[in-house]
Amino acid sequence: MKDGDNVNRVKVTEKEANSEQFVIKLENGKKHLMEYHVLLDRYSKANNEEDQMFTYSAILDHRKRNRKWEELVKWDGHGVEPTCVKP
Repeated sequence: MKDGDNVNRVKVTEKEANSEQFVIKLENGKKHLMEYHVLLDRYSKANNEEDQMFTYSAILDHRKRNRKWEELVKWDGHGVEPTCVKP
């Protein structure tokens, strides 16, 4: 992406094989490669500084219980915690 590109939204369309780069599509239709840490940095700057975003390295286990999915997630930098997702 060039500094002159005034972009409000991008869409991540695919991940490059054997790489930490993603193909992003700009509002004007242009496509660019962007590294994972750059995506996170730009997302953080574009959103409220009080918002937090967490990344995880693995979903260790899952089950369906009372119409909800429960996952055991290994969070990056925060250890392992259970989480629940409603369908």
